[in-house]
Amino acid sequence: MVVEAAGAPGTGAQAVRMCRRGGRVVLTGLAGHETEPIAPADLVTAAVTVHTVFGAPSRAWTHAVRACATGVLDPAPLITHEFPLKEAERALRLLEDPAVETGKVLLQL
Repeated sequence: MVVEAAGAPGTGAQAVRMCRRGGRVVLTGLAGHETEPIAPADLVTAAVTVHTVFGAPSRAWTHAVRACATGVLDPAPLITHEFPLKEAERALRLLEDPAVETGKVLLQL
């Protein structure tokens, strides 16, 4: 698995190239201006699965942060597991286990 979180131009395509054949790429960062889009041929030949996250304009994030800050929205019940960052591999294995019911897995620094 390769997680792209930098959001710099070209990092999405780089993540696909770094991923092993048949692996997964998670795109979380969004470049303001993309200079190197992901080539469909790279996705097909590498047989990778790409996962993305919810992307929204900044005004939507402002609304979400305000809702959390005022207590209108409590995201805590979504988190089912917490791990220190050094146990990220263990957290990813947990997510792969169909026998374990998971929501959001939080990695703490």
